[in-house]
Amino acid sequence: MKTTVGVVESDEHAKKTGVKVLGRYIAPTEHRIFFIVEAESYKSITDFLKPMMKMGTPRITPVSELGKAIKPFLE
Repeated sequence: MKTTVGVVESDEHAKKTGVKVLGRYIAPTEHRIFFIVEAESYKSITDFLKPMMKMGTPRITPVSELGKAIKPFLE
């Protein structure tokens, strides 16, 4: 059986939950793991992170590409 982190590290788990993982990072001195993901829904992201939710409190922050986000303000 895979460990909690091992499940979320799996490309198979990402595909099963409908998440495309663009990057996985760790800040070891802070005991934090970061994922850059794309998904069609918030539920897909929470399903992807569910195995790790027992380890701490996840924080999901939606972001946009800077250029696309500021374009309306530049016109």
